[in-house]
Amino acid sequence: MTAEGLLRDRAVTAEVYTQLLAREFFYHNVQSIRRNAAALRERVEDDLDR
Repeated sequence: MTAEGLLRDRAVTAEVYTQLLAREFFYHNVQSIRRNAAALRERVEDDLDR
């Protein structure tokens, strides 16, 4: 089967789209967790420095 044939299959296209959305969602969640952890670390370090 060709790539074009696969992409014409609605079930395959829907699955690929779902996987892409899931990966994007995961990436943004990881970035958010990293930002929150960095902010929390800064707050804790500031409190410890007092």
